[in-house]
Amino acid sequence: MKQLISSGVAIVFTYDSTGMLEMGTAGIPFFLFAPDGLGLVRQKFQANYDALRSAGLLSEDSAQAGHLISTWISASQVEKNTQRDAIQNFTKGIAHKPKNKLRALRKILENIDEMSPAQTPRDR
Repeated sequence: MKQLISSGVAIVFTYDSTGMLEMGTAGIPFFLFAPDGLGLVRQKFQANYDALRSAGLLSEDSAQAGHLISTWISASQVEKNTQRDAIQNFTKGIAHKPKNKLRALRKILENIDEMSPAQTPRDR
């Protein structure tokens, strides 16, 4: 399993990272092993993490994580589709994925002078 992970076949996060959003919005599967728990995740986003957990893509238990990762790597196509849906559900409401990325970027750049340093497009 270490060889598969080190070869890039499987991406495993060991903490709640923005990289999960980057992978999720790009459609790249990942597994979250969160040994320190998810206590810092806001309540309104718990359902997003539950989507990963229900698809076997999240574990806070080291005794269980190895088995889940192995199962994830060797999943059937039907299981992979379920996992892909779970990852899409994870990103809903957290990550912005515009249909037209260039148009969205142009709109941000056109209005950049109106934004305060602490304000982001999501704050509007």
